[in-house]
Amino acid sequence: MKEGLKKAKFVETGYREIPGVNMVGFLNGDRELPALLSEYRQIYDKIVSEKFTVVFAVGIER
Repeated sequence: MKEGLKKAKFVETGYREIPGVNMVGFLNGDRELPALLSEYRQIYDKIVSEKFTVVFAVGIER
């Protein structure tokens, strides 16, 4: 993992419905990247288990 990507900032937490996609997942926080990826994975697994099509919008600040 690159040194500059140890932390990530995400703008919003939650889900949004958008045309053509069931839900969009957002993560929020200024935490270590592995913790954010773990949360991302939990949300992703939950949505996939409910058979949603999912798109994640993320922002990474270097």
